[in-house]
Amino acid sequence: MKITVVGSGYVGVVSAACLAELGNHVTCIDIDKEKVEKLSRGETTFFEPGLKELLRKNVSEGRLGASSEYYSVKDSDVVFVCVGTPSGDNGSIDLSFVKSAAGQIGEQLKESDKYIVVVVRSTVVPGTTRMLIDIIEETLGKKAGAGFGLCMVPEHLAEGSAVKDFFSPDKLIIGQYDEKSGDVLEKLLTPLRHQEIKIKNLLDPLVAGQIKEDLHTITADVMRRCSLEEAEAEKYISNAFLASKISFSNELANILENAGINYFNVRDMACLDKRIGSRFTQAGTGFGGSCFSKDVRALMKFAENGYDAFLLNAVLDRNKKQPYRLVELAKKLLGTLENKNIAVLGAAFKPNTDDLRDAPSLKIIEKLLDEGAEISVYDPKASDNLKKIFNDKISYSPTKEACIEKADICLIVTEWDEFSDEAFRDKIRCPVLDGRGFLNNAKGIGKPEV
Repeated sequence: MKITVVGSGYVGVVSAACLAELGNHVTCIDIDKEKVEKLSRGETTFFEPGLKELLRKNVSEGRLGASSEYYSVKDSDVVFVCVGTPSGDNGSIDLSFVKSAAGQIGEQLKESDKYIVVVVRSTVVPGTTRMLIDIIEETLGKKAGAGFGLCMVPEHLAEGSAVKDFFSPDKLIIGQYDEKSGDVLEKLLTPLRHQEIKIKNLLDPLVAGQIKEDLHTITADVMRRCSLEEAEAEKYISNAFLASKISFSNELANILENAGINYFNVRDMACLDKRIGSRFTQAGTGFGGSCFSKDVRALMKFAENGYDAFLLNAVLDRNKKQPYRLVELAKKLLGTLENKNIAVLGAAFKPNTDDLRDAPSLKIIEKLLDEGAEISVYDPKASDNLKKIFNDKISYSPTKEACIEKADICLIVTEWDEFSDEAFRDKIRCPVLDGRGFLNNAKGIGKPEV
């Protein structure tokens, strides 16, 4: 198929590269000419494992291009809207980029006799995609379902594993205005539809103190078709649930840590219960990134008409305070942080990305500065972005070894694999506080004793 992707941010670029890899001819549109030039060379402005190779391959083979104009829309079969929906001060999302894209798409559709399906992939509150019908119809002069199609396909691409997530999705949700629109998207996404899923059966859970596992693999259909509003809501429900699970885990970790109990030992036992599951129960400094906080706030704003979402508010409140927990532990160990050399290992909100949006590291570093500490930071990918925020207020180490050289204490803030390397750990002579719960022999959040 011929595809246009409007917006070359994270979701747009990953979607464009992966759709091209499936054999489609894709044009990515963005008003930022620097981004367009980079994409035309197979480059991007952010780090994501495997993406650079995918971009260069498909650009060189002629399946992927970029433009600052919307001309490719009129020749497309499908047009994806992947523009940003930033959060306002009151939690509501800004739809100006989505509305502008809809108007531009409508102008181009006037010049085409093709039945083109417009797909909203940006995260938007229920009712938004249907609202765009009026904008496109007014510009185009044709009715949805006859002159053009409309779908909403929420993205579930986790930073650090987005390429893998695209090709091996847990779910493919197609919100459709009508069946004809949905059929086009089903045809496009069918190569991703059936996934092999491992099913775990727990037999004799405690055999010599270990879990005995019996794994079965089944082929499952991960595609679901639904209404536009249900697809929009699904994205918010997913992110709100995961954010809640993280904040709840952090709350429990804080409680047990205060009582001198290792949360992670207790969690491992509790998660033997298949109703609970272990994913997103790793206590630490809280969640970050561009999605969870923004989407929870947007869902709360959406609920304001007659409902008080106090539980979601508590999720955000716990997460807002959680990064400071690591600073409190450091202060407890050292007595004072003033003039102390603090090594901060990791800055990105999660490993395998350079993204600092809403990263716990930012709050931790700001608090350490307030306490009068001298800070050295090492992150394998995010240091350049960190410099744009803190400039010369902190030091930026070229290696993890240099970061810990003069440290009075070391804080693990991002769980990069290289920080768990035993040879490196042996070089650390100062106390270590684990803010991500991934080191076995270090104190930290939820771990009162080694």
